[in-house]
Formats: sequence, C-alpha cells, structure tokens
Amino acid sequence: MLKKSLLLIAFVLILDQLLKVLIKTNMMIGQEIYFFDWFIIHFTENKGMAFGLEFGGKLGKYLLSIFRILAIVVISVFWLKLINNQVKKGIIYSISLILASGLVSAASISANAGLQSDYTWRGMTQNNGDASVNGGLDVEFDSGFYAGTWIAAVGSGAEVDYYGGLAGEMGDISYDIGYIKFDYPALTGTDNVDFEEAYLGLGFGDFGLSFAAGQDTATDNIEISYGFGDFGVAFGDYDEYGEYFYLTYGFELGDFAFTVGYTEFEDDTAYDSMTADEDAFFIDISIL
Repeated sequence: MLKKSLLLIAFVLILDQLLKVLIKTNMMIGQEIYFFDWFIIHFTENKGMAFGLEFGGKLGKYLLSIFRILAIVVISVFWLKLINNQVKKGIIYSISLILASGLVSAASISANAGLQSDYTWRGMTQNNGDASVNGGLDVEFDSGFYAGTWIAAVGSGAEVDYYGGLAGEMGDISYDIGYIKFDYPALTGTDNVDFEEAYLGLGFGDFGLSFAAGQDTATDNIEISYGFGDFGVAFGDYDEYGEYFYLTYGFELGDFAFTVGYTEFEDDTAYDSMTADEDAFFIDISIL
C-alpha cells in the first residue's frame, strides 16, 4: 500500500510540474482555455498562501514556510499511521492526494540530471577518473528554505547527498546556510566513510566565499571564487587533505548546459593514495 500511495503522490507532483511548464511556456497571464462550461484553465500566479493571501512581508514568508513544513510533517505522520493500521484504501488514497496537494502548493519542486567526464570534488576525482552520471531532486519554498537530495556514480558505487538550508539576499550580499550529509551506501562497517558538514556561503557581486565545518571527525573546507563573464576560478583549502584550484568555462547549447574545466589538487599529507597530487580536465553536461 505504501508503494502505491507513493506512486500516486509522485504522479500528482510530476503532472503538476508538467502542467506548470506547459502553461508558463504557452500562455499569457490572464489567458483562458475553455474545455467545457465547468472546466476552464485560467493562467494566474499565486504569490501568497491559499487564495493569494499574504502577510508580514519577508517575516511572513518565513512563518508561512515553517507552518507549511509542520503541516506536511503532521499530514505525513497521520498518513503513515493509516497505512500501518491498514485502513480502507479509499481513505489512504484521499490522504495521499491531500499530502500531494500540500507539497505542490507549499514549494517549487525541480529535478536535475547530468553527465561528467570525471566527477571531481574539491579537486579530487571521485570515480577513479571515469565518467559519472548524476541526478537530483530539490524542493524550494518562497522564503528561501530548501531541501534536496543528489546521487552520483563514484568508485565505491554511489554517493547520495541529503541537504537542507536557507538561501537569500541581504542588500548586495547573497547567503546560503545549511547542512549536508554525504552517504556512501556500499561502504559499511569499518569501510564506512559517511560524513556531514554545516556550511555557509556568501556572495558579493562576482566574488564568492564558502566555509564548510566538518562534523565529528570530518575536516573543514574554505573556498574563495570569482566569476568573470562565462569564466570562473576557485581556490580552496580542504584542511588536512590539501589545496585545490578550479578554472571553468560555462555555456548553454539548446536545452543543455556545458561546463569545461581544469582542476588541480596538491596533497598536504600522506593519508593514502586517495589524496595523492592530481590534476584533470573535465566536461560536465546537464539538462536545463
């Protein structure tokens, strides 16, 4: 029953996103399409909560997002209890539709997919220099709160990231503060290398500065970046591991975004072969 309910929710979410894309790319604000006297598609944009109600400016957005998150959590717990208690299917499907509508109205949901000739992270290859496919799903609220997951092929099988945070702007400064967990399901027991970080990113014009605080035994990382036109450079210090450098050039072609780059990593320790000095050219392709 759980799988069927999840499929129903996924179907509603996907259908909602497809309809939004079709309407936004083919209709003007206020335009209507008549199917029947009782069925009309009217293009409008809701900037608030139910019926377009708004309150409290930016603080109101924060409060509204928190309320929506709590409401979704409460509905989800109730929904799971109904499934565990094996109540009638009609009731479970009805609550599933309510939960799906709550997710649709509460946030913007997006997906991403890409291919990398060499998945490098902080200057180090994560897939032994081989190509890597990746994909992710993100949920973002109007207030700037967000959550998501991202998965990529790596040498150990797969890397699965879970993250959440708050992003926005204060005057000319942009910020992104959050928490992320890096999970490697294939590595368990003594081979487990899962770790977590709290992070803060700041941007001012073309300059960027980010700091990641490793949790428990994980190490810290600091990175400074600068973008000029379609080019970008970044320098980072991954604490006990080493320093790295990136030079990238990005462009779009049709429905695809390309990033061509060069990265170099200089090992500070004799930790193991995983952190040996290395450099690589790479190409990333993602679907817009």
